[in-house]
Amino acid sequence: MDERSRHVLVSVQEQILILRSYKKNGDNWPQVYREVLQSVGGLSWKAQRLYKENSCAKIKKRMSNQVEKLISKREELIENEELRSLVRSVRQNGPDNQTRQHEKRIKRDADQTGTKVKKKFELSEKKFVTVNEFQGQVLIDLRKFYVDDDGLRKPGKKGISLTLEQWIRLKECTGEIDNAITEHY
Repeated sequence: MDERSRHVLVSVQEQILILRSYKKNGDNWPQVYREVLQSVGGLSWKAQRLYKENSCAKIKKRMSNQVEKLISKREELIENEELRSLVRSVRQNGPDNQTRQHEKRIKRDADQTGTKVKKKFELSEKKFVTVNEFQGQVLIDLRKFYVDDDGLRKPGKKGISLTLEQWIRLKECTGEIDNAITEHY
């Protein structure tokens, strides 16, 4: 994130958007980001620009910091009633319930494929990035999943598995890839 984007103040309205989406999606930050991005019209022009010009990866820290800050804040210090209610709800019901369900799905997915899934990240409804261990080797898998007749989510044929070395090389290229995208689109 560039220097100017770090200084955009977080409004109560932005906190409400973030917390509403967090309550619904838990730690699925790409989905939280997408939902906040769709609702930024009511935010300041600086906040709108911040969300529109930066990727989820760059905004995730801003959103997660707000959630942590609000959840740890004493309830009586939160002046906005809607925000206070959301904080109370997340504290009581929280994404922990969703996270446990998500972990069960990951375990079920791992049991079905024979691959030991360490962590799974949702990019969209059917596309996931998983960090796996297969035959003692760490793999980063970008793959489209499908739901079989039994309702189990399974990895499809469309996708790619990267070794740790390939993943590191890909991360090294992200700046050049971003520049190429900016130049052509």
